[in-house]
Amino acid sequence: MSPAIESTAEEANLHHGMINEDAGIVQRLSSKPKEIHSLGVDQYRAFWKTKEEETSPEERSRRLTEYTSLTNTYYNLATDFYEYGWGRSFHFARMHIGESFAASIARHEHYLAMRLGLREGMRVLDVGCGVGGPQREIAHFTGAHITGFNNNSYQLTRAEAYALKEGISELCSYHKGDFMQMTGIPDGAYDA
Repeated sequence: MSPAIESTAEEANLHHGMINEDAGIVQRLSSKPKEIHSLGVDQYRAFWKTKEEETSPEERSRRLTEYTSLTNTYYNLATDFYEYGWGRSFHFARMHIGESFAASIARHEHYLAMRLGLREGMRVLDVGCGVGGPQREIAHFTGAHITGFNNNSYQLTRAEAYALKEGISELCSYHKGDFMQMTGIPDGAYDA
């Protein structure tokens, strides 16, 4: 396994340094080993070949077998920028006049929770949870227990740190896995 591709939380911490949810983007990026960051960029670029190579059956097959590495390499590089630009919820929402960006995001997440009929005591699976922004907001809003499911250790480690800081660890749990092959998730285990 390449040093820039992590499979465990320990490897994620080696790649990304200490998880400091309060550090700004400049501090976070400057505290990461430059060699590992450069290696990650090189590895990401290596997934993309010339136009002729990209269309060959062999290249398509190779990319299909290596998509997890590609995805993790990308999110290892992009997560800090996503948080800087989007905050901890990697989506947008319609904003009302005079409403802050953060308030519009929370309002949209509350709307989703209401549309799903989420309430205290329910079990919810958030597939592709990122750093868990919607998970935590909806857990605060509804009291439902929400399991974040994601294939990137760095994002899961950050999500856990945020849940601990917000005092809602009892409502948030995490499962590392691939949504293309959701093993370990029994049928009927979740209400939504």
